[in-house]
Amino acid sequence: MKRIIIYTMMIVLAGVGCRKSDNPKLPDFTRVPLPSFVKDAATSVSISATAPNTFDAKFSVDLFFKNDEKPAKFDLVIIKNGDNAGFKVLKADITSFPSTFNITGSQLVTLFGAPIVLGDKFDVGADVYTVEGQKYPAFPIVGIGYGANVPTQYGGLFPSLRYEAVCVFTASEYAGNFNVLQDDFDDDFGVGSIVPVTVVSASKLSIVSPVNGQPIVVDVNTATNITSVASQAYGDYKAAGIDPTWTYGNITVVSNNTSKANFVAPCDGVLSLALEYSVSVGSFTGGPFVLKLKKQ
Repeated sequence: MKRIIIYTMMIVLAGVGCRKSDNPKLPDFTRVPLPSFVKDAATSVSISATAPNTFDAKFSVDLFFKNDEKPAKFDLVIIKNGDNAGFKVLKADITSFPSTFNITGSQLVTLFGAPIVLGDKFDVGADVYTVEGQKYPAFPIVGIGYGANVPTQYGGLFPSLRYEAVCVFTASEYAGNFNVLQDDFDDDFGVGSIVPVTVVSASKLSIVSPVNGQPIVVDVNTATNITSVASQAYGDYKAAGIDPTWTYGNITVVSNNTSKANFVAPCDGVLSLALEYSVSVGSFTGGPFVLKLKKQ
């Protein structure tokens, strides 16, 4: 008897659970047009912390899915250092795609009322307004803009871009007099002395050899801030009148490119070289010899 009662109850419950009138209605799905941002690599792609006013960037905003649902509009917004509540509007009512915009260092200072310093991060996004009148903020106070899975669903991309204040090497900032902080090779330059640095190009500097008076050209990898010196003449101590007993002839100098002492530190105004010196009969032991300069 118990089995019959239980079986009957299951049928009743199943019947009740399957009634159309008891099914909850699913919410309507809204198609949210996602923005897509691209930096113009011909303009600033980051902010020089040593010269933030030189920042002048261009970027474009487009629809990620060009043939899908169109928005009513985008509002271009920007935040500083992750402060979503302190967003500023760069441009409202964008309805044409793609559209191109400029942003400058002085504009960022005006928008946020503070100077730009090393480590400052500025994120640009778009508040999306649908044709149904809904707003989807790029930087909501709670949660992630447009939903947590957006980056993974769209190839790891996130519909915003970032400009960060970093130590960017700018050759013109290295023109001038430098103090010698370290000179490991026989005090040729001399700690505490002043050495002029000349700009050769956007990625090359030069200092004058204290022996033959010729420029020593320094290459700077502007992507990594690593320095290098190709093999070049350094001079002959006897011919230069520095050491009349010198019998080894001309010295050649070249960077030891395995050393971590080859670098520029733009935020500190430092130029550092790890050098090796040699003559026709061999090389000098004890290297690499570090030459470190700091701008006055």
